[in-house]
Amino acid sequence: MRNEINEKLIQKTVLEDYPIYMQMDFLRFLEKEKMIHKSSRKNNSENLLDITEIPTVNKRIEFIFNKLNNIYRKCEEFEYLRAYRYFTIFKFDKIEEGIIGELINCKKIIEYGCEEFISFTAQKPTVKIENNKVIFKFNFYLTSKDDNNDKMKYPVLAILDKEEKILEIRLDSVKFKYKNKEKFYKETIDKVKAWLKSMLKINIETIDFQSISKYIKENKANEVIITALKMKRNGTMAVLDSASNELLTIPILGELKELIKVHNKAFLKNEDTEEIKNILDKFIKNIEETSELPSVKMLWYDKKIKIVVLEAYKDSDYSLLKFLEELKDGECMNYVTEYLIKCEKENRRALYSE
Repeated sequence: MRNEINEKLIQKTVLEDYPIYMQMDFLRFLEKEKMIHKSSRKNNSENLLDITEIPTVNKRIEFIFNKLNNIYRKCEEFEYLRAYRYFTIFKFDKIEEGIIGELINCKKIIEYGCEEFISFTAQKPTVKIENNKVIFKFNFYLTSKDDNNDKMKYPVLAILDKEEKILEIRLDSVKFKYKNKEKFYKETIDKVKAWLKSMLKINIETIDFQSISKYIKENKANEVIITALKMKRNGTMAVLDSASNELLTIPILGELKELIKVHNKAFLKNEDTEEIKNILDKFIKNIEETSELPSVKMLWYDKKIKIVVLEAYKDSDYSLLKFLEELKDGECMNYVTEYLIKCEKENRRALYSE
């Protein structure tokens, strides 16, 4: 009976709470797994479940749930691979050798790929091991503030890279009716962190994303655009409307730089005008170096990826990162995390060498 209730909840979550692009990603995943045939341009040579005649994405998914017995298992697998809207990145010291096996043996966690690896409690996550990565998936169950019978399944990933000693926590946006607390995302992250600290006996440290943002701005301008959404200097916070020009870090400074560039000949006219140019250049550089950037947007040119970094999220000691626009896939998230960690290491080496 319990499995029936949970299976209905999984189906309801995919059908009603997944946005349309996530439902389409789910269908692509099932096609890749050779469970469905959804393209009328290809022959159904393997006699897969044919959904080509079903007109809408929602109806296709409903049909699949009615026809495929192992669809619930595939939903769990998909949650390991899909993209999530929010993520946080931390450092940790180390994982004790054999501790994952111990937790599996004493049934504190469920091993991915075993016959029954679907977990229905956040306190007993599933775990998947991929080379140097250990991936925990926590399943939270949210209830609507308006209707106690309206529930959804809410997965959260915790990815530990044992080689880089990096922890990433991924979680998705959720409808307002399911947010029972104002600091929903922060409290969810903190619950996962507390479980990891307790069960894995690891120390978790925050990462200085302000320092990373400044390093990227100064050294990776040909790859990433950094745009400030807020600026703090001498105790004063300014909210910046920089959306109109993605190329500017701080709008007024960007305008000053452009003004100097346009009138460069005039500034080089004699020693006095050159001195004025030097004073302005130093003024701009000083503000950029001494200003804090508690909220920035990052845009990767080639990948067309855009995120926002919110420092000290909800008075915490860590930054919350958020993907903007339509989500792509888990690989896209991996790319961003690896890029930021690479820059963090480069920045640290540069600081130590000074």
